[in-house]
Amino acid sequence: MYEIAQILNNNVVIIWDHGRQKAIAMGKGIAFQKKKGDFIAKKDIQNLFVLRNEQSEQNFSALLKDVPIDFITTSYEIIEHGKLKYRFPVQEYIYATLTDHIYFSYQRIMNHEYVTSMLPDLSEQYPVEYQIARDALTIIKNKLAIIMPAGEVANIAYHFINAKGITTQGRSSKLSVIKDTLTEISQFLQAQDISRDEDGNLYDRLMIHIKYAIDREPEELSSDDLAEHFREKLISQYPQAYQIAGQIFNIITSKAGIILSSNEQVYLTIHLQRLLQRKQEKR
Repeated sequence: MYEIAQILNNNVVIIWDHGRQKAIAMGKGIAFQKKKGDFIAKKDIQNLFVLRNEQSEQNFSALLKDVPIDFITTSYEIIEHGKLKYRFPVQEYIYATLTDHIYFSYQRIMNHEYVTSMLPDLSEQYPVEYQIARDALTIIKNKLAIIMPAGEVANIAYHFINAKGITTQGRSSKLSVIKDTLTEISQFLQAQDISRDEDGNLYDRLMIHIKYAIDREPEELSSDDLAEHFREKLISQYPQAYQIAGQIFNIITSKAGIILSSNEQVYLTIHLQRLLQRKQEKR
C-alpha cells in the first residue's frame, strides 16, 4: 500500500513509496473517491515514476504549472522506456527539457506553426537514441492520440544524445563548474533586475535550459535551422532579451570554457523575453 501525498487528477497521484521518496503513480481511476493521506494498492498502479531527488521534484513542479499532466506523464514514460528497454542512462534534466519540447511541438502543430527542423541525420552514429525516439512517437500516439511529424524522431533523438548520462570521474568537477557558472549568471540577472520574483516557474525553466546547454559535451552542440529562421526576427523584436542572452553567453564562455552554438542564444532569448514580459505586466 502507498500513501497519497497529492492528487493531480483522477488517474494520476503523487505518493510516498516504501523508501519515503515521492513518486508519480498512474492508473485508471486510481484517485477515485480518494483524498490526501489515503492509501492505494500496488495492483492499482499501472506506471510508477520515482522522483529520486530534489531536482526531480523541482523539475516536475515547474512543469506542472504550465504543462498538462498527460504530457508530463507521457514524456516520463518515454524516458523510463528508454532506460528500462535499452538500459540507456540519462541526466536528470531530460525530464524537463523533453517534456517542454513535446508540449511546445504539439502547440505549434495545433496553431499551424510547426516547421520541420532540418537536423543532420545521426542515426548511424546513435542508433539506440534514434530507436528510442521512434518508440517515443508510438507512445505519444497511444497515450495522447497525437500523430507527431516524422521529423520529430531526430528532434527527440537529439534530446537523448545530449542528455546521455556521464559516468566518468570528471563528472563531479564538471558539476562544480556548472554550479559556479549558474551562480554568476544568477547574479548577473539580478543586476538586470531579473529574478524569481517575476515568475518563479519561468525563471526556473530558464536556469534549467542554461544548465542543459552547459552540461552537454561540446561536440554534441548542433545547429537548428528553425532557430536560425527566427534569429533575425528575434534580434529586431526583442533586442533587450537578445542582448542579455549574449551577455549570458560570455559568462558561460568565461566560466565554463564552452562556446555554445549561436542557436542557443535564440532559445535563451525566448526564455528571457517571457520573463521580461511578465515583469512588464506586473508594473
